[in-house]
Amino acid sequence: MFRLSKRIVIFFILFLVNNTNVSYSQEINQAYIQKFDNIEINWTDNKIKIKSIGVPSDRGTLPQRRLFAQRMAKLNANKKLMEFINNIKVNSELVVKDIINQDEIKSKINNFIRETKSIEVNNLSNGSVEVILEINLFNQSARDIKGNLINDDESLASIILNEKIIKSGKKSDLKPIDFKEKYSGLIIDCRDFKLEPALLPSILDEKNNKVYLDNDNFNLKNIINFSPVAYYNSFSEAKKSPRVGDNPLIVKPIKISGEYKTDIILGNETLKKILGINSINKILDENRVIILL
Repeated sequence: MFRLSKRIVIFFILFLVNNTNVSYSQEINQAYIQKFDNIEINWTDNKIKIKSIGVPSDRGTLPQRRLFAQRMAKLNANKKLMEFINNIKVNSELVVKDIINQDEIKSKINNFIRETKSIEVNNLSNGSVEVILEINLFNQSARDIKGNLINDDESLASIILNEKIIKSGKKSDLKPIDFKEKYSGLIIDCRDFKLEPALLPSILDEKNNKVYLDNDNFNLKNIINFSPVAYYNSFSEAKKSPRVGDNPLIVKPIKISGEYKTDIILGNETLKKILGINSINKILDENRVIILL
């Protein structure tokens, strides 16, 4: 009886351990990803990925037919990518196509997409070729130990964003309150709201005036290199993100605002507290903000 009970206990412990591991593995890398036809946009890693298939020519050798199919797949991907990018939300009032009507910007976007290299090429059994392309929403930059930027790649943001777009909207007149507790970042839990992700979401006060990004707490190069926010759909992963550090402040919005539902309204007292933290720890100035969806 004792041996049987011991076996049951061991089995129960192994069951708990295994199930804990499964649960944890499901939490890992739960990025906020929007999926469309053969296209996905990862708002956590700030990347767009597209799959496209090209049909081979009926002439030439097998390698020549496959090369033709690969080129057709790339051209098709470029076209679909341009159409998709046009509808990405920039802020609560603009989508990308509102900005790239200028010939110079449109030309830069076309070149950016045309020069995008395939991250994966798959030869299919029917002779067709599948290519997977990936572009950056924001520059995939990092800093070395001296604080200098490295891996300063080109991105959609580096082409379309400028100070005029970022500075749009009236600045809030809220003042920071003294706040001694040290917070390392900000997590805004919007899971109970229908918030839409955007390149430049705003945090607003109760009068719909901008607290973030306003005319003071932004640096254009910093935004392009690191993005103003990161979107997550896993609370545990958001808390572990180095972006917000070991002790992030966690708040919830009052409501969502803007034509495209991309902006967040927080209570004025909460905002005064956040501004007080920012005056010491620069959580807004250094883009240490995560939005949970």
